[in-house]
Amino acid sequence: PAEKEQVASLAKYYRFYYSELAAAVKLYTAGYPEAYAPTLERAKGSLASAEALATRMGAPECAVRPFPDA
Repeated sequence: PAEKEQVASLAKYYRFYYSELAAAVKLYTAGYPEAYAPTLERAKGSLASAEALATRMGAPECAVRPFPDA
């Protein structure tokens, strides 16, 4: 049960990350570039939480990003 809860949390973090990335792009293309950066920062925080949880769960390979943040 505890592992199932962790997996659910991991999915929630990644779901939020990808939804915030999509929202940031929509805001930018809709002409609201000032809203892009804070939305992207929220996304990055969720990604960091997901990576930390994956590492604690014994899957550090899930925390390796394919490219560095710019």
